Amino acid sequence: AYTKDNNLTKDLDSLYSKAQELFKNNCAICHPAHPVREFTANQWPSMFKAMVDRTAIPKMDRYLVTQYLQKHAKDMKGE
Repeated sequence: AYTKDNNLTKDLDSLYSKAQELFKNNCAICHPAHPVREFTANQWPSMFKAMVDRTAIPKMDRYLVTQYLQKHAKDMKGE
């Protein structure tokens, strides 16, 4: 795929805020939401995929939430 640079954003905080809200608002409906640092970056995709179809998270936002979870996982430094 091709896109121009002006179609991208460097504001990761707003993207991660949106992902965090989607995660908290949807993943705590049936059970307490898991702390983001509970799993490793490699564990989160399968954990999220196993449950995401039971949520109202739009398909277009699922990758964003997965990236948020991985980038804030317990084995990621700087958090």
